[in-house]
Amino acid sequence: MTDEPAGRSADRSSTQDHEPMETRLLDLAEKGRRTDGLVREHPEVLTAVVDGLLQIDTAAFVAEHPEAADQLLELLWDGLRIAAVEADLDGVTDHVTVSFAADDCSLVGHLDIDGEAGTIASGTDRATDSDVTISGPADVLVGLLAGDVDPKLGFMRGRFTIDGSTETAMALVPVLDSLSKQLPV
Repeated sequence: MTDEPAGRSADRSSTQDHEPMETRLLDLAEKGRRTDGLVREHPEVLTAVVDGLLQIDTAAFVAEHPEAADQLLELLWDGLRIAAVEADLDGVTDHVTVSFAADDCSLVGHLDIDGEAGTIASGTDRATDSDVTISGPADVLVGLLAGDVDPKLGFMRGRFTIDGSTETAMALVPVLDSLSKQLPV
């Protein structure tokens, strides 16, 4: 994991034409509307959504296409919940709820991690009882979930803020790392 976007499967240079990626994301959002269990049946969709969001200006996309963004975020959070089945929760022994809230668009979601049961649930909203809320630009939050932004370096460099126990948030670093490694390639 690095603090700067490392690139998963495509070059994300600032000169890259993002129109085709936005079109692909809009197509994925439409499929998500029609297909129940899309991520479970086609796990590669999660990777396509994450890679797509990493390659574009996520906040601008969410602002320009709010309905499609809602569908993509549902695919993202459902996909993370499904991928979490394989995530390593050995370092978490308690029940922790962490919310993610973008400060530049309406991207929100949460992970409900039960270390004792070894499960992760997710939602497309901000949990009302979050132990920790991580806020920052949408691109940084997606990068945290995808493993492209190192949580410790990102926090130290002020790329995102933590509301709640910093100690609890840092205990989640191995979980986020494990979760990002579960993204289908």
